[in-house]
Amino acid sequence: MTDEQRLELLKDIAGTKTYDERRKESLKVMAETDSRTEQINEVISQLEKRLGELEGEKEELEQFRSLDTERRSLEYAIYDKELVSATEKLDALEKSREDSYEEAKGLHKTAAQLRRQMESLGDEVKILTEQIEQQKEKLEVLKSDQQKYAEEKARCEMKVKAHKDKMEADTSNRASASDNLQNVTAQISKITSDLAKVTSQYEKSSGEEARLKHQLQLQKQRLHSLCAKKGRAQQFRSKADRDKFLKRKLKEIKVEQESNSKQTKQIQKEFKGLEKVLKNIDSKVEEKSGSLDKKKEDIKKISKDIEGFNTKRNEANHQRKKYWRVDNEKKKEQTAWREKLELSMTEMKRSMDRHLYSALRAVRGFVKEEKIEGYYGPLIGLFKCDKKFRKCVEITASNRLFQIVVDNDKTASRIIDYLAKKKAGRLTFMPLNRLNDKNVDYPVSSDALPMIDQLEYDSKFQRAMQQVFGGTLITRDLETGTKFSRTHRLNTITMDGDQVNKKGALSGGFVEHTSRLTAFENKMEAEGRLKKIKEEKDKIEAKIETQNQIEAKITGQINKSYAEKRHLRNVCDQLQVDVKRLRKDSQLEKTKQKNLERELTRLQGEASQFKAQMESLQSEIRSDLVDDLNSQDQSELDALTSETTELEQKLIEISNVRAE
Repeated sequence: MTDEQRLELLKDIAGTKTYDERRKESLKVMAETDSRTEQINEVISQLEKRLGELEGEKEELEQFRSLDTERRSLEYAIYDKELVSATEKLDALEKSREDSYEEAKGLHKTAAQLRRQMESLGDEVKILTEQIEQQKEKLEVLKSDQQKYAEEKARCEMKVKAHKDKMEADTSNRASASDNLQNVTAQISKITSDLAKVTSQYEKSSGEEARLKHQLQLQKQRLHSLCAKKGRAQQFRSKADRDKFLKRKLKEIKVEQESNSKQTKQIQKEFKGLEKVLKNIDSKVEEKSGSLDKKKEDIKKISKDIEGFNTKRNEANHQRKKYWRVDNEKKKEQTAWREKLELSMTEMKRSMDRHLYSALRAVRGFVKEEKIEGYYGPLIGLFKCDKKFRKCVEITASNRLFQIVVDNDKTASRIIDYLAKKKAGRLTFMPLNRLNDKNVDYPVSSDALPMIDQLEYDSKFQRAMQQVFGGTLITRDLETGTKFSRTHRLNTITMDGDQVNKKGALSGGFVEHTSRLTAFENKMEAEGRLKKIKEEKDKIEAKIETQNQIEAKITGQINKSYAEKRHLRNVCDQLQVDVKRLRKDSQLEKTKQKNLERELTRLQGEASQFKAQMESLQSEIRSDLVDDLNSQDQSELDALTSETTELEQKLIEISNVRAE
């Protein structure tokens, strides 16, 4: 049995292989347990965060339901109260109308006011109805989200429970594995200690055995030389024959010595090469181990970055959904205002001639396309007045409300040429450079108000306003109007639209009034709101696009991080394989090194034998040929015989100890 076989036998007896296998299995179980624990902690943190969001949304939904119930109660009370009040007023008006014409006229005014209020309330009711519909849609969305989140919560709870059960099982397995690991570690420590002692004794015995073998070989060689010297006289006839034989023997030994020297140098060279290889392998192991540790730290850092990216992506997704909800609200608001715009434009169209409406529309498109400066638009859009004066103002201006105000006659001529060329209709223009100022002396009285003073407009349109509304008074009643018209030679009009011309003509009576100013104001308001809503909607859509880009960018970063993490794991696996391979190579090289050491020791022993033989032969050549050994050689022979026997006995004992 060789030394290597004996060493393997010792390892088997000591249980080293079994320990290595159990240690690998324990480490594998611990690594899997740590990985599962980390995954479970990540899932639990995400679930807890999601549950917090769901609780917040649940509270908001409960608050909305409470407010919605309260709002409905208030609406019902308001509508009921208004209905009762309106019914009472209508009954009173009906009774009053039967009493007298004057009271009927007053009730007519009250009914008209109530009609306007009803229209206003109808608009408010429509707006509130739309808001209710929006809130209902929101409620449906929230209910859908709640149901979806409830299902998600149930699934998550099931997952959490499963993961908890799995974690408890893993914890139990880990505890068992930890106990086994402690036992195995204790056994390893004991076996390692025993192995170190045995190894130390084995190496000491091996060294002593090698020393005794070398010494025994030298003594046997010397014994052989002395015995050969003792029989030279019977072997050779003369000293010359003996010397010739000895010289030939010396030559043979020298050749073997040279061969031994070459082998020794070659082995020493290989030994140095192995030292360099081992040093290089150790350097690579250290380098790859450091790189492996760094890659593991990088993997941990990337995992942390991925967690941060996921949080940012969830925040961006939540913000995007928030913008979507706002965008949907803006779309509904935009649709409502478009309906209002269409309604106001329809009212405007009904209040004027069809050709006049077409001409105004054509001029508006032409001015916008050509970007004409000096075009100020129809007179109706250049002033504002209190609602109570709108009826008398509209009756006074009549179709002059749609006359076009421009800066000069050149601008007017350019637009007129366009209308003629396109056959788009006819319009009346008021070039400000052609209009004259009117200096009118208005009476100072609480019964008559100059109409132009009740209008709000830019001072640069003073001439146009004077042209249409100058010289007209608003009076308390028709009698007062007649009086002021006769004394001050001014046109007068009552709040109900009864007119007195300064030449004495009177006009009045009942007229179904549809306010052009109100329709135009509604149109301008709708256009302004639509423009503002479009700007807000564009901003929201830009924000949505920005959030989409942010989310896409974060998703790209997450994918990149995952790819980098996979790459690093592959690199770590490869580094672990490389380190294991290098350590195995190092062990093989160390085994080769020990073999070379043993071979070198053997060659050095042979070199010592060759040297001793040569010295012995050279000494014999210088001596005479005799039949027997001299006293000194004989004493040496006897001593060597005794020492050889002792050395053989010691060698047997040392070999037995090493084998044990």
